Amino acid sequence: MELLKKYHLLLFLFSLTNCMQAQLHFSSLQQIWEYADIHNIQIKTARINEKIAAADIKQAYGSMLPTVSLNGNYVDNIQLQSTLIPANLLNAAAPPDTYIEAAFGRRYNYNASIAAEMDIINTQDWFSVKAAKLEKEMAGINIAKTKKTAL
Repeated sequence: MELLKKYHLLLFLFSLTNCMQAQLHFSSLQQIWEYADIHNIQIKTARINEKIAAADIKQAYGSMLPTVSLNGNYVDNIQLQSTLIPANLLNAAAPPDTYIEAAFGRRYNYNASIAAEMDIINTQDWFSVKAAKLEKEMAGINIAKTKKTAL
């Protein structure tokens, strides 16, 4: 019985080997080069570096855009504070040493502001754009060089 189970297990494993294939089959040399071009780690890294360089160009142009600030403030004065003022300011006939209690201000106070700012001449940003463009060009050249050396 034990031997029969082993044979069944072996038969099952051999039937699976037909379904699984560890090697790739190529019908032409061009397909081999395309596969190597897609799956080579060095070429993948060079392509990613080119994408990073393209993002750096966008970032350099983004630093030349204007900056906009928006601020807001809201205050709820639940209880307005009282202030003592001389009574003769409002009523000339009032005695000189008397005071009136008055509340000044508003219960709700809110304000908002917006500010836009842009540098007209900023040579550092211009240099950053030029440097990012050169870096992208170098990344493109690096891809071609990596393809030649890797393949």
